[in-house]
Amino acid sequence: MSSNIQNKVIYSAGLGLTVAIMIFIAAGLCLDNDFSEFVISHSTILLIVCILLASILLHDLFVDITKYLKSHVNKKLFIRELEKKLIKLNSYEKYILSLFVTEKRTERSLDPTEPAVAYLESLKIILKTGKFNDGKRPIYQIDALSMRILSSNPNWLQ
Repeated sequence: MSSNIQNKVIYSAGLGLTVAIMIFIAAGLCLDNDFSEFVISHSTILLIVCILLASILLHDLFVDITKYLKSHVNKKLFIRELEKKLIKLNSYEKYILSLFVTEKRTERSLDPTEPAVAYLESLKIILKTGKFNDGKRPIYQIDALSMRILSSNPNWLQ
């Protein structure tokens, strides 16, 4: 279901549930005897409608909670995998990354023919920016999450 239609269904269910509750409150206050009798005689149908509307709202709530938890878990797993990759790098690859971290620079000119640079690029730890320095060497940018992890754990670069 598209997001726009889903939002309309949720809005309508919330509005319908609110109206149904207001009908029960008005009938309970006995503001109008005919209205109260009508609500009492049709209370089974009204309760079924209320339960249906509440179940739509609860379903949407559970879907949203599930999406949030799944994205949170996936983010933690992604960070753990990235940390494992960073720890397992060889000394020259760590040296290249230390150039970014020690100078606190996100961009740096590197030689693309270096195997270590190509390997870091394949891991998506560094990325080509599309810019070139004066020597016609490409400028690479370190991944922001990698930079944050390495800045908080500088001993991993030794």
